[in-house]
Amino acid sequence: MKLDTSKILVLAPHTDDEIHCMGSVIEMLDRGADVHVHAFSSCEDSIPEGLKRGAIKAEFMKAMEALSIPPKNFSVGSFPVRRFDERRQSILNVMIGLRGQISPTLVFCPSSTDCHQDHRVVHEEAIRAFRNCSALLGWEAPHNQRVATTNVHLSISQNSLDGKIEHWRNYKSQGFRGYFNEDFLRALAIVRGAQMRNLKTGLAEAFEMLAVNVR
Repeated sequence: MKLDTSKILVLAPHTDDEIHCMGSVIEMLDRGADVHVHAFSSCEDSIPEGLKRGAIKAEFMKAMEALSIPPKNFSVGSFPVRRFDERRQSILNVMIGLRGQISPTLVFCPSSTDCHQDHRVVHEEAIRAFRNCSALLGWEAPHNQRVATTNVHLSISQNSLDGKIEHWRNYKSQGFRGYFNEDFLRALAIVRGAQMRNLKTGLAEAFEMLAVNVR
C-alpha cells in the first residue's frame, strides 16, 4: 500500500508532541507535501519555573518557521493542559473544521496505547473526525506507552533524522525531560529501521495504522 502524502495534517495535543512524527514529516516536506500542524494546547499551566507565559508557544512557532511551513499552515489552540476530557466536543469541532478546511490525505495523531489523558482524547476524537480520510496513523511515544502497537514503518533519511533532532532543539524549555534527547531519538530510529530491514538508510519511524481507505 502506498500512502498519499500530498496533504498532511499533524494533530499535536501539546506544542512539542509533533516531534514523534517529525522525521516522516520532514521526509514528506522534502518531497513537496503540503503540511499542516495544529497543536491543541501550549501548556500555559505547565511552563517551567522562570519562563514567561507563551514561551512554549513561541518555541513551536519558531520550530514551524524553521521548517519553512507557511504561517497559515500551523496553529495553536488554548485548551487547558490535562483537562482535554472536559472539552471533548470542542476538540472534535476543531478537528471537523480542520477536515473541512484542509481535506488531508494523511493524518498523524497519538496512538491507542498512549496513556496521557490529553493524548487519549485527541486520539479518540481523531478517529471520529478522520476515519474516512486516506490514512490515519498513530505515532509511538515510548515514555507514555507500556505496550506499543506499531504495524507501519516509514523509512526516513539521515537528513530527516537530523532535522527531527534540530526541531526538538527549538524546545529549550523542555530540555529537562530525560526521555527525549539526541541519543534517544537516534537510537529509536535505528531500531525501527532494523525492524523494517531498511537497508538503504537503516532509519525509520513506527506508527499504528488507525484507519485506511483506498480509493
